[in-house]
Amino acid sequence: MKNSSKVELTTFIDYTKRTALISLPILENVMEHFGDRVEMQTRFFSTSPENTGFINSAKAALAAELQGRVGDLHELLIEHNGSFAKETVFEMAESIGLEMEQFQNDFDSESVSKRLEADISLAKEVGAILAPSLTINGYLYKGAWDDYALIEAINGAKAKPVKQAVITFIDWGASAAIALLVAAVAALVFVNLGFLEEYEFLRHFKLGLNAGDADFILPLEVWINDGLMAVFFLLIGLEIKREIISGELSDMKKAAMPIVGALGGMVVPILLYLAFN
Repeated sequence: MKNSSKVELTTFIDYTKRTALISLPILENVMEHFGDRVEMQTRFFSTSPENTGFINSAKAALAAELQGRVGDLHELLIEHNGSFAKETVFEMAESIGLEMEQFQNDFDSESVSKRLEADISLAKEVGAILAPSLTINGYLYKGAWDDYALIEAINGAKAKPVKQAVITFIDWGASAAIALLVAAVAALVFVNLGFLEEYEFLRHFKLGLNAGDADFILPLEVWINDGLMAVFFLLIGLEIKREIISGELSDMKKAAMPIVGALGGMVVPILLYLAFN
């Protein structure tokens, strides 16, 4: 990369998932390729954060980090094939020569528990839904998990700040509503500043396809109302489906307010219409 500043990578792993073992050589190859131009840190995240095995293994790694031996324990944890009972991770810690009394205290300490909670919160904040997940300069990586794809993504990370900003805005839940609001305000301003004739010209401007004697030509207004709006509501439906399956709406407590809001958005206009008509 031309810029000498480092690219920050953050991996979110769950030792109880075998995918963590698969991702290890890929990340090692990427680190070897970039050398000191990339800085990587490991954090912990699980789709089942209440899983005892996940908690034990993550807290063990954090406790080992306080003794400066997280790398050694990390290798044992990531290659382990079996349960992660508390006794098991303690045996691993003892096998690499950790001071066990300190390890015990750190393992049970409030600071380690808070660090684990912070890791899980950060993973959710960046939009991680799987383990392992990876962020590049704070942005969630959504590409393929192979050496070439990761290297290409890292090379382009610092060269495309505008692209990253656009992606962040699109991923933001309120982006669609803001875009619609801005478009509505722009249309009102455009019409009320004396451009009504130009607005009407655009609204009735005809677009379409022509092949021989056959043609399919419609006004721009119809293309928008019957075409683009259909695509818009299709995307909204797909987004709602995703949220119901694995997002915020999968929890009934969290879904209650959006459901009430949606019902209110349908019922209140009807009541206002009936009240004045």
